[in-house]
Amino acid sequence: MADVAEDTFTAYPLRGHKDGVLCVATGPVGKKEKNWREERPLLLSGSEDSTVRLWDLKTRKPTRCILGCFSKNPVNSVAFTPGDPNRIYAAAGNKIFSFDLRKTSILLTKPETILEFNKEEISQVAMHRKGKFLASCDDSGEIQVIDFRGREPKKLKTLKGHSNICSTVQFRPQAPWHLVSGSMEAKDAISHWDFNRPKLLTTYSNQFEQERDEQEKKRAKNKGKKLNEPVIPETRIVNPPFVSSLSFSHDGKSMY
Repeated sequence: MADVAEDTFTAYPLRGHKDGVLCVATGPVGKKEKNWREERPLLLSGSEDSTVRLWDLKTRKPTRCILGCFSKNPVNSVAFTPGDPNRIYAAAGNKIFSFDLRKTSILLTKPETILEFNKEEISQVAMHRKGKFLASCDDSGEIQVIDFRGREPKKLKTLKGHSNICSTVQFRPQAPWHLVSGSMEAKDAISHWDFNRPKLLTTYSNQFEQERDEQEKKRAKNKGKKLNEPVIPETRIVNPPFVSSLSFSHDGKSMY
């Protein structure tokens, strides 16, 4: 982790996991139970060790440890609920587990609910900014959109379009029915969806147009390279051509 103050960075480690950390999420600022006026910046982390840890970044210590409920599967993704620092989600295997942090126990071993809408191992979960929907993408290339507006969570839509592992998904700010997804494929690496209709709005290839590759060949020829030598195109957005993570600016106009 790093503290940022007056354009200076101070890095510090958070120690507790016994294996590689696969995911982190910064959450809504919570309140300490003993002093509800005192804010506490929170961080969630999920690991190969099949645990989730909740960190208080002011004390730099874990305040909760979730374990024993993920069937020894690695925790691939964690998420807070916007506006509710007490409700968190963790994905392990093809299941999504929810937990209530209002419980005073430091060790949590039983989830409040278990959602099983995905067919294969989940890569990432993302919460809608109003907390009404959750999106989960998996190794089949599908995205499940789960609706929390009723008494019980239910599947709202299944989005199909990726031909390979769907590795990341994010809701678009300021566009309440839009989300984007990234995959382990070059042709349609990023997809932009309207999940209400549902409809695939557009895709972004991990390569530019073929004409750009032709320009690279001409440049290589001018440099004295033989025509029969392979030319490595420099037109990929990402190399290797896998999209591991996506995020938006606060206004939703820029995607990273």
